[in-house]
Parts: sequence; C-alpha cells; structure tokens
Amino acid sequence: MFPGNQHNTYNRTSASNPQNNQYQRPSAPPPQGTNYQRPSAPPPQDSQYQRPSNPPAQDSQYQRPSNPPPQSNQNQQAFLQPISNQPNTAPQFSSRAPRRKALVIGCSYMGSQNELRGCISDALRVNDFLVQRCGYSQDDIVILRDDIQGNPRMIPTRENIIAAMQWLVNDAIPGDCLFLSYSGHGTQVDDLDGDEDDGKDDAICPVDFQQNGLLIDDIIHDIIVKPLPPGSRLTALMDCCHSGSVLDLPFTYSTKGVLKKNDSSKMYKNLGMQGLNLAMSYATGSSSRMFSSAQQMFSTVKNGGSRLTAEQQAQVQQMKYSPADIMSISGCKDDQTSADTNINNTNTGALTWAFLEVLQQNPQQSYVSLLNNIRNKLAGKYTQKPQFAFSHEVNPNDQFTF
Repeated sequence: MFPGNQHNTYNRTSASNPQNNQYQRPSAPPPQGTNYQRPSAPPPQDSQYQRPSNPPAQDSQYQRPSNPPPQSNQNQQAFLQPISNQPNTAPQFSSRAPRRKALVIGCSYMGSQNELRGCISDALRVNDFLVQRCGYSQDDIVILRDDIQGNPRMIPTRENIIAAMQWLVNDAIPGDCLFLSYSGHGTQVDDLDGDEDDGKDDAICPVDFQQNGLLIDDIIHDIIVKPLPPGSRLTALMDCCHSGSVLDLPFTYSTKGVLKKNDSSKMYKNLGMQGLNLAMSYATGSSSRMFSSAQQMFSTVKNGGSRLTAEQQAQVQQMKYSPADIMSISGCKDDQTSADTNINNTNTGALTWAFLEVLQQNPQQSYVSLLNNIRNKLAGKYTQKPQFAFSHEVNPNDQFTF
C-alpha cells in the first residue's frame, strides 16, 4: 500500500508525504525538476512489493517485455500535443459514427523500492486483448508505460495520465465505447470534502507521485465520468490496491446481483479505528480530541456503520450519478490490497489475469456471472474481492459489453 497526501486540485505539485510506517522511500533521491526520470540505480535484489499479502513467485525473474511499444499514429496526435492545447470541456456532439477508444496504463516504478513486476505485462496483454478479441484499432489506443524510452509524453506521470484521460473522453458521443486500464499502485488518503462513507479517498499513484502527487477518486471522476453523454459507454479495469470506489461510482453490486447497502462490518471497522483514536486522546490528555472521537463513535452506531447519514448518502449518490453507461472493475474492496504476482511463469496483476482468462474462455457473460467467475479464479489463492461499480442502476443479468 502506498501512502500519500490529499489532492483536490489538478495543478497541485507538492510532494506526497508517506503516512504509513511500512512505506520506505527509494534509496535514490527523487528526480529534480518537473520531468520524471527513471532512477539510475537498480532495484534492491531482496525487495518485493506486495500489492497483497502474497509475494511474487520466488523463482520468477523479472524481465522487461521485449515487445516494442506501439508507434504513435495520426489518431493519437491529439494526445501527443502539449497539454495546454487540449480541450477540457464537455463533449461536443457530431455526426460521426460511434467509435472505440482505449487508454492503457502500466506503472512499474522501475528502479525504485516500490517496483512492481506485472504492470508492464498487464498493459501489453490488455492492449493485445482489445485489438485481437474486441475490435479495437491500435490507432485508437494510447499506452502509457514507464519502460518506454524516447518519448516522455508516453510515461505515466501525473500530468500525462490526466492528459490521456482527457483525450479518452474528449468529443465522446452516444454509442462510443471507451476502455480504461490501470495497473499500478493504489492508496488511500483522508477525505477532505466529506463525500466518503469511510472517510477515505481512494487514489492511484503515477510514477512521479512523490514529486507531483496522487490522483484521487474525486479528480478521476471529474475527468472521465462527468463529461460523458448518455448513451456512451466506459469500462475501467483498475488493478490496484484500495480500488473498490476509485472512480467514485455510486452503485455497487454483490455476487448475487443485489445492490449493496451499508453493512455491519463497516460499522465495526470504523468503530475500531475510532475507539483507537479515543484511547490515544485519553493517553495524551487531549479532552477536545476525546470529545470528537466519542462523537464519531456515536454517529457511526447511529448511522449503521457509515460516517454519513442516509440523507447525506442520497446526496452523494445523486452527485456521483451519471446517465452514461460507466462501469469499474476493481481489484479489491477499498480496504484491501490487490496482488502483483506470477501465474504460469508470467508476471501479472491478479485481477488483470483473471479478467482476461474469464473472458477468453467465455466472452458472452452477464455482469453477475463475470463478477463471480473472476472471484472464483482468485479464490483460495488471494484474499482480495474484486468489485463491480456502476454510474447508475443496472440489471445485473444483462450481458457484459464493452
């Protein structure tokens, strides 16, 4: 898990400050200036990042993929232009035919103690799957990877990820099918605007997050959810820790196809943290903090496990609702980690592997069948519970399309 500072603006560039004692900064100093540079020092030989509790296979050697990155083409030139020249407005409707576009992101954090082994492989395999099995044109796919040399715009820095997300949704019209894949680190930070049940914002970690910050769910929602018109479709595959609500979509379904409500497990989890805060306040003699912690515990019990009242939850749901058909497939719940592992001698994220395996075996599945089949692929080996979330209510027995 990665810690980091809260970011509620697009242009904040202060470095994130780790909040978790388990996190260790890379031994090499951070790059100077605003341009991300790959660390020159090799990763420590004995370091293993755990997106989950399961470490990568001991006998697997990480090798940089030999596949060359796809070459840029005319249809990608809008993304490759300077960011300041790219529009960031609501989509303009046109008479063109609907199209498919995809953004594929793989962050391996090469040369740092935070290195991941499966993310570049994930990006390459997702790209191949979209082209070979799903009818996407390579011309309409942008890939950001931190093993790409010679083109700094194709490195998954915070600035480049924002620009690429804007490219993905720009000029969307009804009938467009868009796909976003992210494989990398994820984390949680304190929610500052009060729209999260658990008091935490989920965030993804660009390769330069230590210098230029995280991308929190509020910002991701503003960039790729809000601009989409009714009748357009976006599917997001988010293979990272703490990703259950990383797009801030308001409707989540269970493996039985039932719309999820607040459950008692969240209440006990929140009570445990709040009880710890109360004890620490008592130990330090802070009466004001003790009173605040006690109030939070009372509110948690009163609201059935949520920090928000039923009225506040309804307001958030309405605020995050979108008439566009938007779906996120996330690697785990908000409070879980997602595995970076080795399966069949291939370095991969567990969610990406399961997603591709299940759809290659049976492309025609309902939403609820797909969720259950992905979870069954991971059951017994991984503790993570992939989540399906939507921008509006759906029939979980409808066929999954993207």
